[in-house]
Amino acid sequence: MLSIVAVLLVVLLKPFSEQTAARFALLAIASVIVLRYLIWRLLETLPPAAPTLSFAIAVLLFTVELYSNLMFFLNAFINADPTTRKMPPRVSLRDLPTVDILVPSYNEPTEMLAITLLAAKNMIYPVDKRTVVLCDDGGTDQRCNSDNPSLPPPPGTAGRAAAAVPRPGDRLFHPRAQRTRQGRQHVGGAGAAERRSGGGVRCRPRADP
Repeated sequence: MLSIVAVLLVVLLKPFSEQTAARFALLAIASVIVLRYLIWRLLETLPPAAPTLSFAIAVLLFTVELYSNLMFFLNAFINADPTTRKMPPRVSLRDLPTVDILVPSYNEPTEMLAITLLAAKNMIYPVDKRTVVLCDDGGTDQRCNSDNPSLPPPPGTAGRAAAAVPRPGDRLFHPRAQRTRQGRQHVGGAGAAERRSGGGVRCRPRADP
């Protein structure tokens, strides 16, 4: 009889589940049914306590069911009064900030650099509000005069840029003469680009693997 009444109440209240009172009533009905089931499982279905395999399996199964029902009560607590967030106001294109996308590069493969730059150029953002900046440290004086045999010969900055960006677009290059300070590496091109950047927002994707 209890189950029939519960089903009828759920059917009647379901169309009004968006309202707080109806949602609380539905969760209360579900909670009563779950508690009734747990009491029945605990008092009526578990075998007598004994050091047997069947008793251990029964307790393990009941523990799993207890955990799943605990998750139900936690979800019910969260969904009882959900927060309805308003959409932020729409911003016109002329009010959007300018964005400088700084891409530091040293000795990455040209194909990888091209993918990074093309991804930056294809961002969904007004073209007149966005500038893609290639901060190329690959053609600095230190890089060109390096005695490290493991480094490949550095191409020129203009050559790397032309190969990396196969189509014309908004790009700006900031090579730097020195890339180390007191023997330590630092991103010289990106630092120089940030100091000369006029964008309201700056982001710095990486071109290395």
